[in-house]
Parts: sequence; structure tokens; C-alpha cells
Amino acid sequence: MSGISTHVLDTARGRPAAGIRVHLSHGGVVIGSRLTGEDGRISSLLPAGTPLQPG
Repeated sequence: MSGISTHVLDTARGRPAAGIRVHLSHGGVVIGSRLTGEDGRISSLLPAGTPLQPG
């Protein structure tokens, strides 16, 4: 199964949005939280070893 990808864009400026906090939750509980990098992306929101389940 593939992971979760993120790419945050600032459409007003036409470039990636750096420094934006993104939360991943399951059942109302935050299981991952990271900031976007200079390219507007986050390499991994899931903590290491956390399985990704469909649904």
C-alpha cells in the first residue's frame, strides 16, 4: 500500500507554501503532525512503524 503524500501550494503567490503545519488524525486523535518544507511537501506524516490502513 502507498503512503500519504502532501503538497501545499500558495496559489496567490504561485509557489510552494513552506512552514505550514499539517495534522493527520484517525478517529479524532492526531497521529502525525509536521511542517511543510521549502518545497511545500512533507516526506512522511505517519510515525515510523505505523501501518496505513484503507478507509
